Amino acid sequence: MLEVSVCVIIRRSLEEVQAQFADVAYHERNGHHRGVSFHVLSESSQSCSYSQESRVGPLRLRQQFELDKSVPGHQVNVLTSGAFSPGSITFDVVADGPDGAEVTVTLCSTRPGLTQLAAPLLRRPLARALTRSLEEDRDDLESGRYASRLRAT
Repeated sequence: MLEVSVCVIIRRSLEEVQAQFADVAYHERNGHHRGVSFHVLSESSQSCSYSQESRVGPLRLRQQFELDKSVPGHQVNVLTSGAFSPGSITFDVVADGPDGAEVTVTLCSTRPGLTQLAAPLLRRPLARALTRSLEEDRDDLESGRYASRLRAT
């Protein structure tokens, strides 16, 4: 199995961090993840279907996800098609004091064959990509950009 986890502390309220990670439409509009584009296919208060295109090293990845956002502190993005499917990206968001949140993201793929054979080589570039994404989210949240866009809508 291919599994990679990274963690970051974000100095914003738990509720704001959970909301930003569940807001795929915001990520689609804002485009703050360098080299990643999102397209919401359908969305409700409990779930979101979306496609994502990104780069990991020399690879261009096209993937489709189903996000279960029914539990704000444990958001599961099930990878339904594309590279690394079947698999998931899970965001666990817990309080870190009164004005902070700890976010742990875990990418997991059970895809047989080449993915499993190459897992030792894939872990480091995937961890770098996940870390960069978390840092971009932290910057977006700690700068107040997400909160200001919420007030504007």
